[in-house]
Amino acid sequence: MTLTDSHCHLQFEKFAADAHDVIRRSLDAGMTLIMPSSQLETSRQAVKLANEFDRVYAGVGLQPIHVVDEKFDRSRYEELTKDEKVVGIGETGLDRFRIIAETEAEEQEIFEKQKAVFFQHLDLAEAVQKTVIMHCRDAYDELLEIIERRGLRVPSVIHCFMGNREQARRFVQLGSSVG
Repeated sequence: MTLTDSHCHLQFEKFAADAHDVIRRSLDAGMTLIMPSSQLETSRQAVKLANEFDRVYAGVGLQPIHVVDEKFDRSRYEELTKDEKVVGIGETGLDRFRIIAETEAEEQEIFEKQKAVFFQHLDLAEAVQKTVIMHCRDAYDELLEIIERRGLRVPSVIHCFMGNREQARRFVQLGSSVG
């Protein structure tokens, strides 16, 4: 049996000292690894690390909690998708849980920015025909509404799902895998 860890962040700084060892042990155990990313730099690092090993792949994207710190530059992410080790776009999505705002208006502004960046990720995923790796926290109904209204024309997975049974059912009906 082959196991796939579809969401590990071994390219993150906190794994700098032992990422290679963790990857080797995982591969020796027969696993395949996919490293979604949270920013442009972690996307670059994921692609670089994936290219050092067989059965290790990358996702490139701007995680919703970082849309305040970093502008989504589609051309730079699209350039990364040309690498054969890139299998997904993300992680991307919506996250109300980690929004830091002083006012309700500021919170809503950040949330709207997350939505706009999510749409850009969906457009990119469809243009390059890669799976969308979705992150969501405290915004499942809003994410579902976007997908239902817009539609998805590529595979998708929603990771670390913490929603309810009905939301999970709707994601599956829309063709998404739920992790």
